[in-house]
Amino acid sequence: MIIATVIGLALGAWSFLGSAYNFVDNWLLAYGTALGIIVGINVADYVVMKKFSLDTNAIFIKNSKYWYWKGINPASLITFAVLSLILYSPDLGLKVGFLEDLAQVGPLSGLLMGMMMYLVLMKVLKLK
Repeated sequence: MIIATVIGLALGAWSFLGSAYNFVDNWLLAYGTALGIIVGINVADYVVMKKFSLDTNAIFIKNSKYWYWKGINPASLITFAVLSLILYSPDLGLKVGFLEDLAQVGPLSGLLMGMMMYLVLMKVLKLK
């Protein structure tokens, strides 16, 4: 509990020092963007790739249909890393017009771009 409190304060204490708008604009947009990418990957995998079929027993079995390269799905990691760099680039100092526009609607653009990029990578990498 103490560790979680320290991490929470280290990550977001500055958000409360400004106004409520700063909190919404910075903190929630940053987390929403990351979660949008994750949800996009999950929806693409569950809806498009697995066609609403979930075998809960196979999730925990090695070499099942949910087992990828050494237990890690490289398409999901690549998708999350690349889209994080793209959508957080204005925060990192890269001021390009369309990237700033994408970052302002980070949760939605992360969701849609995450779904598309994940599906393309699953086909290109020839994963299940």
